[in-house]
Amino acid sequence: MESDQVCGHRGRNVTVTMAISPTNGLVFHSAVIGGMTARQFDDFLAQTRLNLDPDEHVIFIYDGAPVHYNPAIPGRNTELKKSPPYSPFLNIVEQAISSLKTAIKADISRPEIQEQMHNREEARRQGIALGNYRSQLLQQALQRSIRTITAANCGQWFRFMQKYFPRCLNSEAIEG
Repeated sequence: MESDQVCGHRGRNVTVTMAISPTNGLVFHSAVIGGMTARQFDDFLAQTRLNLDPDEHVIFIYDGAPVHYNPAIPGRNTELKKSPPYSPFLNIVEQAISSLKTAIKADISRPEIQEQMHNREEARRQGIALGNYRSQLLQQALQRSIRTITAANCGQWFRFMQKYFPRCLNSEAIEG
C-alpha cells in the first residue's frame, strides 16, 4: 500500500502485507517503510504460518509482484499458489487494501491528526526528521484502521471473487 497523500505532500511509502482467510478475516499483517524485499516476504509467510494451527493444511495464494518470485515454503502442511497474471479481482487482499486505504485516509484527515502532521516541534523534540515523524503517524493510523478488515468483510470479498473463477478457468476475457 502506498501512503498516497499526507498533508498535501507525498510521503514515504508504507508497504502493508496481509494474510486473509475468508472465514477468519485478517490472520496476520506487517507494515514496512519503503518497499518489501523477497526476504521480508519469506519472513512474512513464516510469521503468518506461526499464527495458524500447524496441523491445518494452509494454502497461501500470492500475486506476481517481483518480491514474490520463488518464495520459500514456510512450513509443513503448507502450499504456495501463484495467482494468474493481471487478476486483482481474484485477490481478496486487493479489496482489503482498498478498504484499509479508505479508513486510513479518513483517520489522517481528522483535524487533530492534521495538526500533528504539521508539528515540526514534536518531530524536533523526538530528534527525527518531519518526514519520519509523519511516517510514524501514518503507521499509527494504520494500526487504528486495521480493524476495518473484519471476518465478515473478508467473507464478502471472497464470495465476490469466487464468481470469477469459472470464467478464469474457461479463459474468458474479464473486463471492468
